[in-house]
Amino acid sequence: MNQPPLGKLKTDEKQIESYRYNFKKGKLGKGAYGTVYKGMNIHTRQNVAIKLVRKSDMKDVDDEKQLLNEIQILKSLKNPNIIEIIDVLQTENNYYIILEYCNHGDLESLIYKTHQITHEDHFQFLIDILTAFTTLIKQGIMHRDLKPANILVHIENNRKIFKLGDFGFARQISNYKNQIMESKVGTPYYMSPQILNGQQYTSKSDIWSIGLMLYQIIYQKTPWLGRSESELLYNIVHQNLKFPDQPIVNELCKDFILNCLQIKEENRFSWDTLYRHPYISEYFIKFQMQRTNCQKKLFYIQNYLKQKIPNVDTLTQIFQKVDTSGDQQLNLDEFKCFIQYLDNSFNDDDVKYIFDEFDKDGNGYVDFEEFKQYLYPSPPKKAKLQRSLQKKHMIILQELSNLIQQYNMSPRQLFRKYDTSNNNALDKQELFALLKKIDLNNQLQLEDIETIISVFDENDDGEIQFEEFKKCLQMIHNDELFTINSSKKMILETDEKIQTVPQLNKKISIEQLHNQKYIQNAQNQQMIVLQTNPQISFNLCQCNI
Repeated sequence: MNQPPLGKLKTDEKQIESYRYNFKKGKLGKGAYGTVYKGMNIHTRQNVAIKLVRKSDMKDVDDEKQLLNEIQILKSLKNPNIIEIIDVLQTENNYYIILEYCNHGDLESLIYKTHQITHEDHFQFLIDILTAFTTLIKQGIMHRDLKPANILVHIENNRKIFKLGDFGFARQISNYKNQIMESKVGTPYYMSPQILNGQQYTSKSDIWSIGLMLYQIIYQKTPWLGRSESELLYNIVHQNLKFPDQPIVNELCKDFILNCLQIKEENRFSWDTLYRHPYISEYFIKFQMQRTNCQKKLFYIQNYLKQKIPNVDTLTQIFQKVDTSGDQQLNLDEFKCFIQYLDNSFNDDDVKYIFDEFDKDGNGYVDFEEFKQYLYPSPPKKAKLQRSLQKKHMIILQELSNLIQQYNMSPRQLFRKYDTSNNNALDKQELFALLKKIDLNNQLQLEDIETIISVFDENDDGEIQFEEFKKCLQMIHNDELFTINSSKKMILETDEKIQTVPQLNKKISIEQLHNQKYIQNAQNQQMIVLQTNPQISFNLCQCNI
């Protein structure tokens, strides 16, 4: 609603079309390419943030391209936790980007200057920023400069709302999961080790930054320090991540941070696994359902093609027909025509998700080898098993195989029992919960689960699909690495009712695992699980296994 017009301009005010600001008192912040002022729409009296970028400050054409890229990305994003772009104006000397105004500044100033952010705010921060990323993931946008100064804070009805801003280094990519980047951008303290070291990196670099900011909000400091980028990188690599005793923090929260701050990208959370982590998963059920639906369609396409394409020769002929450009690779449009020809119920989001899964090298194209590998993946080699799996891994996997045979269980139903996210895949936490039931000596850690997954994860999605799980069991049963009674035939395809195996019957959460202590009673060789409430303690010796 329009308001009565404002009075005449004061000597320290400027106006650009409908927006007025005080260039002396209204400064909110200054960045590499501009200064931000608090302003107002003179007609609606709406407060706005005005980012003024002087053309004379732009060193070359690339700077202008970067600014226009930021504007284009902001225009494409509609999310309550992403700063909204309202208008873009241009004069002979300046650009003016009119943005949504946040009444409590940025996260950095609240942490360091006013101490208005406490560790109790960390959860709302995490939910809000991950809500913003649901849109970024869908549109294939990496932020690449996540830091407290780029998180804006707005207080409404006594509630802090965190919003993601400053997309100056953001980049739209064709494959959110796999595309490799090389440019060194961002702020050193929040850069992933790969960026600091000048190595290639993926969108998982944003996951690192999220984990680091979460740690900082909770503990009011960053986990690593350094007087230079090289010293910071050295400390990250050589100093283990430590959690101070105070404040007391939920173990699931620590586990979340730990998985965000894995130095090697292959050990770090994938985006799908991140959103399924028990610390935050209940807040993203709709997003998970959408991703799960895409995964189900991926499995449908994969199985359909396997059934219809009997051999590689036929696959070659089909690929050549689909490759209408004749360049020996499929772009997204060619891939889309092919998938929607098979099933026209698949929408653009479904096709993009499947395309990214096929496009293993993340270059925006699916070549024939990628196409073939996804339909006919090579099983793990014995050499890889011998090289990667430690003795404790083999013992646990062998015990799992033995239990399945001994109790005549259906692997499919066992798999479903621990697939709590119902996406036909076991992520790190779900597989951990399953194998921990067998690990009576409490030897397995989360990093051991990552090793096991890396060996049997054929499509490199960071999870174990049922087909991969089944092949894993088959290899354990048949390979010379494992001493298994070969006279017992493993039942792999039956859907008969699982017989009750007490060891595997009661699911266990990561948080419970952190709170439990396993004590070996040497006198009677019984394993007792002690919990906070002794009434719910149970004795695994009753399992008779």
